[in-house]
Amino acid sequence: MNGKALDLTTVVSPRLKGTTTKQDTYMQFHLDNMTCGGCARTVTKVIQNLDPEASIVTDPPTRKVEIQTLLSVDLISDALREAGFPPRE
Repeated sequence: MNGKALDLTTVVSPRLKGTTTKQDTYMQFHLDNMTCGGCARTVTKVIQNLDPEASIVTDPPTRKVEIQTLLSVDLISDALREAGFPPRE
């Protein structure tokens, strides 16, 4: 480059300190006690109390709930059990 150096400004992307990136976990449970819409609403509230950003799909006829959350399977499973909806083992 003709023996001349370029004087360029260093550009850095800002980073938030103290933050970590977590991935959503997909989980599915079979809840024998989730038999109606009222039960499904209760299950949804239990999960939303732990993670308001969770994606929750309940299906009372099949008694299944699908959850996408940052929380662990054990934490969700324990909360459902305490609320009277123990997941099938």
